[in-house]
Amino acid sequence: HLENILCVGVIPGPHQPKDLVSFICPLDHELTELANGIQTFDASDETNFYLHAYNIFKNGDILAIEKLLNIKGH
Repeated sequence: HLENILCVGVIPGPHQPKDLVSFICPLDHELTELANGIQTFDASDETNFYLHAYNIFKNGDILAIEKLLNIKGH
């Protein structure tokens, strides 16, 4: 279901961060918690349920993936 997809993107500008992993790591930690499920309140039903979210894939050009995987050279 496309309405349940959230696209998150990092597009560095002319001054790229030296350590991209420091920006990606908090997102990975939160997605790990969401994969296990967190209790959430549904205001329309006034009930609690467990919300799950999963990282399906990370995509980019060769240079972006090198930075994402913290490798050098291609």
